[in-house]
Amino acid sequence: MIRLLYAGRVDKDIDMLSEAWSDPATFVFLSGQSGVSRKWIEEAVDIFPDRFKIDHFVLLSSGSTGQPKLIVASRKRAENLVKVIHDLQEGELAKETVLALPLTYCYAFVNQWLWARIFDKKLIYTFGFSRPDLLKDALSGSNMAMLCLVASQIPLLERNFAGL
Repeated sequence: MIRLLYAGRVDKDIDMLSEAWSDPATFVFLSGQSGVSRKWIEEAVDIFPDRFKIDHFVLLSSGSTGQPKLIVASRKRAENLVKVIHDLQEGELAKETVLALPLTYCYAFVNQWLWARIFDKKLIYTFGFSRPDLLKDALSGSNMAMLCLVASQIPLLERNFAGL
């Protein structure tokens, strides 16, 4: 059976995500605000071919169409991708990573959470720009940290953290 994880619960217990990653059963990681019903998700994963029901993870995306889509990915391939990106970006310089994006974003999930897991680095969880005070504290207290943003966050960074 495929396990459904909701970000709101994972926010309170990040170990829940590590446990799901260690279990070979495929899991779906969703935002609580996705607007997609549990029934829709369950019906979609029920029709997955058997090969996608182990050693995979699933994220939700609306992509450019605005229509919900499930993105199914191999854990092994994601881990290999993280290692390649780490090497290409000389990631050994980073000691930790500060989450400013929701963890359910593919970019944050792979490039930050999975990176921290694989390389045994510190993951600093924040609520992003919905709590700029906490994000600022995390950034101020970080040491050689990686930060991943999307373009729309750059003006927020400039406005909230000028002179940091």
